[in-house]
Amino acid sequence: MTKSEFLGLLENELKDIPDYERAIDYYREIIEDRMEDGTAEEDAVAGLDSIDTIRNRLIGETPLPALINAKVSKPISSLNVVLLIVGFPVWFSLLIAAGAVVFALFVTTAALVFSFFLLVFTLAIGGVAVFIAAFFHLGTNVPYGVLNIGASMMMIGGSILLINPALRFGQKSIEGAKWSLEKIKSLFIRKGGNP
Repeated sequence: MTKSEFLGLLENELKDIPDYERAIDYYREIIEDRMEDGTAEEDAVAGLDSIDTIRNRLIGETPLPALINAKVSKPISSLNVVLLIVGFPVWFSLLIAAGAVVFALFVTTAALVFSFFLLVFTLAIGGVAVFIAAFFHLGTNVPYGVLNIGASMMMIGGSILLINPALRFGQKSIEGAKWSLEKIKSLFIRKGGNP
């Protein structure tokens, strides 16, 4: 693929993304630099990321408010304005419901992550407290003190075993939230740059 073909396809894919011209200039400069270093034009283009990868990266780097502003600032036909006004009770209710569902999912996931970490912390602190209390019982009731030491070891061991799953769950939750935000962002951009 030649430089002009690549840049034309890239421009077509990025048209709806704000400030896409900078990305086009950036990749033009990369290709030209590689060509100045002696690389053939087709090889210089082939060494770049795919257009979809570039598009997804640019969407991920663009703030959601900028995407919304770019979408809202486009002119709307009078028929679409009439349809928006007439359908307002329906689409606005659905928009509120969808927003509430997305918000509830984020809050629920955050609560689960917090609860998981709280469980690990509570097991660790409880195990230490029971271990300390066991020494007070050893003087008066040896079997009860030994039982407390065993229980404290189980609690501390459980917290140690749950640390890694809690960290992974938290990491996966953050990755899921980022993925969801990218999907929400992509709703404001049409594939192929078509209006």
